Amino acid sequence: MAAKKKAARKKAPAKAPPAPPAEPAEPAAPEAPPPAAPARAQRPAAPPRPKAPPKARKAGKKAAPSAPARRWIDEPEEEDAFETTGRASDEAIERRYRAVEAVLPPLPPLPPRAADGTITLAVGTGTVQAFMLQGLLDGKVDTEDRTYAVERLEYDALDAVARAGARDVVLIPFGAYPRLRQTYLLLPSGASFGDQRGPLLATRRPIRWSEVEQDGLQVAVPGVEHSGTLLLRLWLPKARFELLPMSPRQVVLMVRTNQVRSGLLVDEEQVTYREFHLMGIQDLGRWWGERTEGLPLPLSALGVRRDLPAELRSHIQLDLKRSIAYALGHKEDTIERIAAHAPKHTPESVDAYVQRYVNDLSLHCGERGRQAVSLFYEQCVERGALAEAPEPVFHGDEVQ
Repeated sequence: MAAKKKAARKKAPAKAPPAPPAEPAEPAAPEAPPPAAPARAQRPAAPPRPKAPPKARKAGKKAAPSAPARRWIDEPEEEDAFETTGRASDEAIERRYRAVEAVLPPLPPLPPRAADGTITLAVGTGTVQAFMLQGLLDGKVDTEDRTYAVERLEYDALDAVARAGARDVVLIPFGAYPRLRQTYLLLPSGASFGDQRGPLLATRRPIRWSEVEQDGLQVAVPGVEHSGTLLLRLWLPKARFELLPMSPRQVVLMVRTNQVRSGLLVDEEQVTYREFHLMGIQDLGRWWGERTEGLPLPLSALGVRRDLPAELRSHIQLDLKRSIAYALGHKEDTIERIAAHAPKHTPESVDAYVQRYVNDLSLHCGERGRQAVSLFYEQCVERGALAEAPEPVFHGDEVQ
């Protein structure tokens, strides 16, 4: 036994020697790469490139919109068709950063402004606009010698005012901007963007997709040019919609009473629809965000008349931005004041609705908001929802 153990001990070191030579052989391999240049060849490799688009949105570099355009694809065979659209977005952003001035259509004849110089402002009846303007209306914003007259109008009346150019500042749905761009410039402050939130398609009874494919879908909408209505056609480009335009308040009533099959909720009912025994089918803002790598959904913006002096437009822009900042800084008080004049809504429902659409992009849309608007128009044209995709022109971009 002792002899066997001694023999085993002698054999063990015999196996150990091969291991040490193998260890130096491994480090010998990495010594070759440093002089050979594979390390440098790895710098332009693909892995870092996909992470560039989010940063490029802020910097305005070319890679920004191409990724969202690809992520939009629902069917693989459509990818090539979207490549051209993505390059168009790159060129539009590049033009802005090269300070190439936008060319606008001729300014049409407009009605005269208020004789005393009062700045007339027309917005919708929703609580989002009321929240943004509360600081201005309560005199919490130093407007120097500028006075404002604010009107809150229903959708049709607001559209008529915008068509006529009868107000200095007016709320414009992004879907209506293409036909109003000859009269109004967009203001960077005061816009409504849904960040992963948006108009809600709701119904009283469940809807089978086979029903939509065979018979189409009847939808009560707040207007054919509302961003939510256009987004419906982007969501289901092959579906046949029977669109029934009506005021936002009528939409809920018509769906509740089963007079229409479904409705597009764009006001406070987005957060209270369950109280009316309705069920949500699709949050179009969430759907948009998933398809665009998190871009916000553009809903509406404030437009300012082009014939106003540039200095006055800048002052209006600043007054509105300060009003929004005041509302966000005194949120609880502002919401209580709004709820006191809206008996159908509680402070909790107003707060929930305001949170959906008043955010940093309302203070200033920035490049992220601009990119979302450009992509929205491109996709609307691609899917046949709009005839043209104008480059959005904000105050400061234009040349008269």
